[in-house]
Amino acid sequence: MQRLLARLSGKRALVVLDNCEHIIEAAAELAQAILTWVPLSRVMATSREPLKLPGEVIYSVQSLDVPLLEEAHAEVVNRSAVQLFLDRARAIDRHFASDACSISLAGIICRRLDGMPLAIELAASRAATYGLKELVANLGDRFQILNGGYRTALPQHQTLRATFDWSYNLLSTTQQTVLRRLGVFPATFDLDAATTVITERDLDSVDVLDAVRALSEKSLLLAEFQNGSVQYRLLETSRAYALRKLADNGEQSAAERRFVSYVCRHLRRTIRTRADSDQTAFDEFRLQLGDVRAALHLAFPRGATFHSVWNS
Repeated sequence: MQRLLARLSGKRALVVLDNCEHIIEAAAELAQAILTWVPLSRVMATSREPLKLPGEVIYSVQSLDVPLLEEAHAEVVNRSAVQLFLDRARAIDRHFASDACSISLAGIICRRLDGMPLAIELAASRAATYGLKELVANLGDRFQILNGGYRTALPQHQTLRATFDWSYNLLSTTQQTVLRRLGVFPATFDLDAATTVITERDLDSVDVLDAVRALSEKSLLLAEFQNGSVQYRLLETSRAYALRKLADNGEQSAAERRFVSYVCRHLRRTIRTRADSDQTAFDEFRLQLGDVRAALHLAFPRGATFHSVWNS
């Protein structure tokens, strides 16, 4: 530290600290020392979470741009995620198909992988082996098929599972538990929903709130601000990982039961407190629709049983 500060003394230097999340405390101490003793210098750090230093300005790096549903061919091709996919696929097979059907399938793959560059690169490397249709059909098992990264890459960048394992293992035990249980939410949820579904004998509501905040800061949860409140959600790939860990830990059935119970109570409360003609009630029903569908699927997993109950 002394030699570094002496070398920087009096200079206008930019110090880059890359990949800080696994040594976040040490990185924060180093950055603070540089900023204190070498005031003309600036520090740029890359990390999944902030350093939490005075004067820190955070620039969130978004996922690549993915196609929207039902976009035209020309628009799909121009999406940055699709361009990366095609670039990597053609680097492996220069005759990689670029017809309308192939571009459409590439768009579906990129959208389901949430525009994550590493996942898209791994998918492109598998497209030449499996074919695009087969790759789309097997994305439900993405952590098994998306492997085979660059030999020279860091271990956590060689497979999709290793990338998520790397981030998961950096979490506290409480944060890991909360992340697993959040996997039962199919779309957005608020803090009330999270505490209701996740709180158990091993976790109280304060633990859950602290963990949700930490997961959001670590970029494992996305926070969306709407009408003065915050809605959280997991990306599809993050949710798939959370559900896998939930099953591996033998918690899936219990978490799903709590989720279905929460949806039922929430729906009953909406029905009791809103008049049938109240537009607010319709808006609330619309917001709950994804949860209701997921709860019905969990309660009635077989199509015949579901239709029988629905028609009754």
